[in-house]
Amino acid sequence: MNKNYINSYNKIFKNYDDNYSSNYSSHISNYKNIRDNNELKDNHPYNIILKDIQSILNIEDSTYIENDNLVKKISIEYYPFIYPTNYFNGSIIKYKNELLLFYRTDNKKQTTNNWFMESSIHAVQLNQYFEPISENKLIKLNHNTKNWNIKNVIYQNGNIDIPQHLFLEDPRVILWNDNIILTYTDGYKVYTAILDENLEVIDEYDYFNRDNNYTLATLKIDKDQREKNWSSFIYDDKLHYIYGLNNNEHIVLEMHRDNIWDIHRTYCPLESDHKYKYGGIRGGTPALPFNCGEFENCLITFTHSVKKYEIEWTVYIYTMGYYIFKNEPPFEVVGVGSTPLLKPDAFPTLIDRASQQNLVIFPSGVIRNDSNTGYIISFGYHDTYTKLIEVQDTILIHNLSQNII
Repeated sequence: MNKNYINSYNKIFKNYDDNYSSNYSSHISNYKNIRDNNELKDNHPYNIILKDIQSILNIEDSTYIENDNLVKKISIEYYPFIYPTNYFNGSIIKYKNELLLFYRTDNKKQTTNNWFMESSIHAVQLNQYFEPISENKLIKLNHNTKNWNIKNVIYQNGNIDIPQHLFLEDPRVILWNDNIILTYTDGYKVYTAILDENLEVIDEYDYFNRDNNYTLATLKIDKDQREKNWSSFIYDDKLHYIYGLNNNEHIVLEMHRDNIWDIHRTYCPLESDHKYKYGGIRGGTPALPFNCGEFENCLITFTHSVKKYEIEWTVYIYTMGYYIFKNEPPFEVVGVGSTPLLKPDAFPTLIDRASQQNLVIFPSGVIRNDSNTGYIISFGYHDTYTKLIEVQDTILIHNLSQNII
């Protein structure tokens, strides 16, 4: 990468950085000025990489869920007030004629200078224009990390007592009968909560009992043994999770409360080519019905992929993809998007959580559009915002690498 190009960008960015405070909660409009500044975007050094990545949709056609109307102060008993700076990885859902958005907050914990530790999950109602119109509600999940040793997982300063409702990430929501099923992670394990119409927790499942740990260990591909990005769907009135599409194998877990009842595994040769071009296919949105053309009784899930690029430093580029699979056991994959549906843009920011080593598109939620001709996908944008984008069924069909029905 041309050093003059990098220096030019940094000089432009510094002129903006010098003019604004880094206190995000007090200077939202100033952050927007930087975020939306075309001069900064056009001169961003990562454009050299991005121009060579194809994308069916354009990020310019996506819509922000603006952070102005999301939670500003989080109050948890016996814990200092928390002031979020980032609101991202939102999962949208239609529930009782309302639009709800479940989203993740984050901020840098002042006493340890770490991100993630005060991350929490909230919900808000949206209007037809996808603007927040209700009070923001903290989802009071009872998972608590203080019972396991964080030193062995991520932080190197021993056991840390984190109160309930914190250290939680990446909500994904679906409907099951009259309840909302919320799946989330602490970055290392996956949990599920059942919510009532008031968004109160009425039941919770921890899948990491002794029997499940053994079963999951036989499936695990990642070396670090982390469990993230399980994508949910309902079949035969039972909760199922897409565990992964890796090494040409599609793995689906059939659940019974907190136990793995059955495992469905099918071969998918389409995964290798995608992995080579754009990175491995990782979990994303819950799966919704897809019935278009020759695809009948199928489901679709919108996924994310990550590929590493080596320039003068390491850069990770996240893109959005999708695949279609049969809505019956063993849930065979019948088509994979041949080209990323969406790629990120260059993102100037004053918020260091949005690392300059990562350009992120992270799909988390999906609904059918009002005309029943396509989908609206909610996705995390550079670990800072939630955005929405619409895609038509016809585009999804046309972009399939092939189908193997």
